[in-house]
Amino acid sequence: MNEVLSVRGLTIVFPMGHRTIRAVDNVSFSIAKGESIALVGESGSGKSTIAFALFNNVPQPGIIESGEIRYFQGGNFLEMGQASQRQVFWEKVSMVFQAAQNTLNPLLRIRRQVEDIAQAHHVNKKVAIDKARELLSTMYLDPTRVLDAYPHELSGGMKQRVSIALALLLDPEIIVLDEPTTALDVISQASVLKILNEIRRQRNISLIFITHDISVISQVVDRVLVMYAGSVVESGLVQKIVRDPSHPYAKGLIGSIPPLVGDLSDVHGLRGNPVNLLSLSGGCPFADRCPDVMTRCRTDRPLMRQLSTGNAVACHLYDAEGEEVRT
Repeated sequence: MNEVLSVRGLTIVFPMGHRTIRAVDNVSFSIAKGESIALVGESGSGKSTIAFALFNNVPQPGIIESGEIRYFQGGNFLEMGQASQRQVFWEKVSMVFQAAQNTLNPLLRIRRQVEDIAQAHHVNKKVAIDKARELLSTMYLDPTRVLDAYPHELSGGMKQRVSIALALLLDPEIIVLDEPTTALDVISQASVLKILNEIRRQRNISLIFITHDISVISQVVDRVLVMYAGSVVESGLVQKIVRDPSHPYAKGLIGSIPPLVGDLSDVHGLRGNPVNLLSLSGGCPFADRCPDVMTRCRTDRPLMRQLSTGNAVACHLYDAEGEEVRT
């Protein structure tokens, strides 16, 4: 496997007075060239914190306590100097932020913003503009109109596609997308995801989606990591998890998606509220919300088990061999 990113044992904490929140707890995953994965979970699950950690830019007062992030089978990115890290930013790895259309400078035409990126990375401005024209066309946008426009002159979907085009400007090999479709209507969501999937296949780049809605990205990702309370509770091929999730939390996420047609009474949302990270015990963090909770769930943290389906799950419903335990 041509691995372009490897994350091992990543732990991120936020000091809160005399206490500490473990926002990300010993998370490991990897992604191959041309592969698309998604980190899925409710708000507060740690997925966006991981996205910022990939750029060694965790919001204050967050601290990367331990772990390794290695790009292209190189050294630990977290231990590199700023100059070496900058060589990775944008040119190798870029990010499309949540509600990315709001990150465009409202006072500058899109052309000027392209030129600023080129100048910051020592790229010829004319070359950058020509490349931007190509990318905007790929995004089904009129390059002449868009380049001469201010952000407020574009619709939400258009601005999102412009942001993705800017992220592609320097030919990165990995793009991290934090809730890239949250602020868009359903039609714009489908359009943006279709474009991203086409670009991934054409350019053989890797995509990392950060999202709370597995149904939106299920057609454009290969693998899913389901996160809860800073930990990965299930991972595997997206179609296997969507069709037959194993962890009760993953089942709840899938079960809460309303169908386009059919009886809405079949929709069963997750009960309770996300766990308070300041009050985590030694047991399973999902125990208080779990419909299948057992006594040991409240005292023992479940280990990740490999199942015969190919999925991996951290749950006491499965034994060390990955066989389901009868409750």
